[in-house]
Amino acid sequence: MKLLLHIGPPKTATTTIQEILSSLRPDLLAAGVFYPEGRVLSHAPSLRSIQHIQVAFLVSGENLNNARIEEIEEPLHVEIGDWILAARASNCSALLLSTEAMAELSAEAWVKLDSAFTQAEEYAGIEFEEIEVFYTRRDPEAQAKSVYPQLVQLGSCASVDEGMPLFVEHYERLYESIEGILASLPKNYEIRSINFETDSIEGEPSDPKGFTERWLRMVLGDDFVDTMDAELLSLRRNERISDERVEEILAFNRLNLPPGNSEPKPFALSHGVTDELGRARERFSIFMLQNHRVHGSYKQIRSLSAQNDELRSMIEKLEDRSRELDAVRATEIRILSAQNDEMRSMIEKLEDRSRELDAVRATKSWRYTQWARRLWARRP
Repeated sequence: MKLLLHIGPPKTATTTIQEILSSLRPDLLAAGVFYPEGRVLSHAPSLRSIQHIQVAFLVSGENLNNARIEEIEEPLHVEIGDWILAARASNCSALLLSTEAMAELSAEAWVKLDSAFTQAEEYAGIEFEEIEVFYTRRDPEAQAKSVYPQLVQLGSCASVDEGMPLFVEHYERLYESIEGILASLPKNYEIRSINFETDSIEGEPSDPKGFTERWLRMVLGDDFVDTMDAELLSLRRNERISDERVEEILAFNRLNLPPGNSEPKPFALSHGVTDELGRARERFSIFMLQNHRVHGSYKQIRSLSAQNDELRSMIEKLEDRSRELDAVRATEIRILSAQNDEMRSMIEKLEDRSRELDAVRATKSWRYTQWARRLWARRP
């Protein structure tokens, strides 16, 4: 029996390939290839059973890709051994395992995994005739550009300068180390690589959209792929996030998420709005935070878009109501202002009349004084 390992790395159509392999389990069994069901990723329930991340998880000692694996009671070699026995019971000549997390394993973790394969052979009473490792080479800069939107979406990056150089350097080192690590292991691993951007046989440029079919032909053979449905071959599991969307999330991260994916700063609500509108804005901000921190599950984000639209609609209605209230207040202010002006005018008129009366009183007082003096002068 052969062991086939598809190790990724990330952003090389691994999820699409796993989705296709999972949907073709009966056909693969008929062709002599056993592709077992995997574990559940709690951060991406839609990926149930299509990959085998526990193979890397149990030897790495950490939660790869922030995945929470459902409780695993048996040792890894027992689980692999059970897969071997199930493959033999199905008359399969090959066991195929796939997880991009294997590409990220350290040399120490690969030693543990190599030992687990040996123990699994002893447990199942079958020795692998050969072990083939399939990994995809991709231009490090192009791969970093593909990973960058996901990094932004996780809320751990607020600028291009923070993420891109680190990932370019990471993938350059990754491709240098994979073959060296595998060559140093006790078992004999046959390494087979395929280029994401160019054809692995002719070396001529090819459309990356056709990469999935090229990978399947390399691993499963032309005869098997020629019988596959054309629509399945054109499947693309994860669509790239648009540049406009990335910029929106970046702006959000700069306002609310410090670098390093730490806890968000308190949301600052706009002043001068109604309490109801303020609460709606806060709920919308919290929803967007949860949306952006979903770990790489674009499908889950799309499933939340209905809630997003509903909250946007509610905010728009509340903003319209707020504008109506502002208009009413503005009208009331204009009316009060007009009444104020009218009262000012009345006061001015009253002041003018008061001055006129004061002048009349002064004139009458002067005349009375003159009349009194004349009478005094005529006294006997």
